[in-house]
Amino acid sequence: MIVDQTDTFSAVQVADIKNQFEAYKEKVPRYGQFTIYAIKSLSSGIPPPVVSACNPGTAKDVNQLVESSVQIAREWRNSFDAPMRQVFSEVLQPTESDSSPIIEIIQAVAVKEFGPSWMDNRSKELVIISDLLQHSPSISHYGSYSAEKFIQSQSFKKLEADLRNVDVDIL
Repeated sequence: MIVDQTDTFSAVQVADIKNQFEAYKEKVPRYGQFTIYAIKSLSSGIPPPVVSACNPGTAKDVNQLVESSVQIAREWRNSFDAPMRQVFSEVLQPTESDSSPIIEIIQAVAVKEFGPSWMDNRSKELVIISDLLQHSPSISHYGSYSAEKFIQSQSFKKLEADLRNVDVDIL
């Protein structure tokens, strides 16, 4: 999940985004990973995730013969649900930024999260929470913008991201 912190969300948008977040979090299978990145400002390299956690499972996933539903529920709440909720509320707060490098972050996340060959057979999903108004030295939607010129530019070639076999949702 990528959250654009260069955006300001209305109260209604925040409520909707939180509802969507809960739905996505609930879809993470047992032992599945959920990672949140934030778009803040332009930086070089791959930004670290704001938070990343594996779902230990819920009480309904428990094998009663060898696991404790109380222990699994506590682990889910403490190591998965609570940290995700806390960090997600924090990333919905806008930050001051002179840039909004959306394409650069999508590329970095695609390389880091979906690029390894061990991910080839796994379900891959990317949720982007953004107004998608790009602003960086490579391309800016503010001022004069031409999609045709961008596609033919060197910037386009540098910013390509391979999202084949990735389900992308934009909120």
